[in-house]
Amino acid sequence: MIRPKGYWKKLSADGVCAFSIEEGACLMGHLPGGGTGIVVWIQSSDCGNSAVLESLLRRAPALLGCPSNRIQWKLAGLKPCAETLRSRLTSLGLVLEGVAEREAKKLEIQAFPGLGRLRVATQSTPVEVAPSQTSSPLQKNSGAPRIKVLIIDDSKSIRSLLTGVLARDPGIEVVGMAGSAQEAMQLIQQHKPDVLTLDIHMPDMNGVDFHRYLMGQLWIPTIIVSSISFEEGPLVLAALEQGAVDYVQKPVLEELPELGPVMVEKIKTAASIKSRPKRSMLPKKSENPFRNVQLDFEQVLAIGSSTGGTEALRLLLGNLPDRIPGVVIVQHIPPIFSAAFAKRMNELCPFEVKEAEDGDSVQPNRVLIAPGDFHMQLIGKGKALRVRLDQSPARNGHRPSVDVLFDSVARQVGTQAVGVILTGMGADGAKGLLKMRQAGARTIGQSEESCVVYGMPREAAKIGAVEHVADLDKIPELLTKLLAPGKKKAA
Repeated sequence: MIRPKGYWKKLSADGVCAFSIEEGACLMGHLPGGGTGIVVWIQSSDCGNSAVLESLLRRAPALLGCPSNRIQWKLAGLKPCAETLRSRLTSLGLVLEGVAEREAKKLEIQAFPGLGRLRVATQSTPVEVAPSQTSSPLQKNSGAPRIKVLIIDDSKSIRSLLTGVLARDPGIEVVGMAGSAQEAMQLIQQHKPDVLTLDIHMPDMNGVDFHRYLMGQLWIPTIIVSSISFEEGPLVLAALEQGAVDYVQKPVLEELPELGPVMVEKIKTAASIKSRPKRSMLPKKSENPFRNVQLDFEQVLAIGSSTGGTEALRLLLGNLPDRIPGVVIVQHIPPIFSAAFAKRMNELCPFEVKEAEDGDSVQPNRVLIAPGDFHMQLIGKGKALRVRLDQSPARNGHRPSVDVLFDSVARQVGTQAVGVILTGMGADGAKGLLKMRQAGARTIGQSEESCVVYGMPREAAKIGAVEHVADLDKIPELLTKLLAPGKKKAA
């Protein structure tokens, strides 16, 4: 892309700007709540020019139609240009929300102003050569078989970034990178990978269609790696419904240091899944045997889940009676996607399902799903019971955390609650479920045989938090018994 002096690009809420820079730096301005944003490329000669930068800061509010103090800025560039620009902008009173300064010959930039996201990858990271073809000391075989991963993404910068992240773990080998479905199929046949990472958008076939085609041929544990805009949410859900085991949001500038451990954990968890998860169909309304079962509306149902949880929740909620007591759910989920997931569940269920908002009441025939990046807990009592959302520090590495929800249910509801812990890796929710049981609630853990990942339910069972163990397709029937009017609570 040729960029004239003073290059600007204005993008709508769903706009994307992708380009390379060999000198200078890039500034992205966006609004906190999303919407229109701008991307500005600044030449090396202008990075220290106060007059040019002051003109930029004056023009931005007019372009975005808002006061200057509402605009948030992120910077990415090549050293020393970015250092000079950062210093000069700071002297002009501008606060930068995120900064990436890189030693490299070239940077590849992807900007999503409407989402407030800026991604960067350096040319120094291998672009088309898989780590197995390099001589990194971290990739020397220690004797144990390494997990073979194929990265499928149409963005060279994302392929490079994921390769660099995964290459740091000696137990993982990136055997190839594909930019299209056709190339991916060739590499799958050649390398027989243990795990795939798959983008939604590709030039010849979208990721959902490719995954559906692949699942008809053979099953390989697949992790969806997507920007997960609200519009993309249904596509990600479709991939999960047809057998993808997990999802992760594509990295943004300030999240790069955190990406490695998350991706490595998800890759290793996916590789441990040796057979295709069993997929059950939602019953037609006329075929749901529990549709007209009467439940106790004075009780509260609390559910926690992680890996494999979106599909488990779809099946569980879809098999409940038409009229239910208040339900609160924490599913480990990224921002934006939680709203798309709640919308999808609301379309499938006869009762209301919504992404929780701070202060929402917990009431019959309503399911509240914690929004991504927010803890959710119960406050109040009885008919005044409602949810509180906050962004206090993550617990057990998660926000939202199942333990945060379950702790509050034990505290605020006690014997009038039923807790369910579903499929997921780790131990989040185990201690909270124990507190619920100790407070007199009834508790259920999903069985190992029906879990995609038997982590959270196993840890809960280990510490005595689980009263009943049940296969996923048996949990709705069990709930109709535990939530029946006049049912005696656990001792």
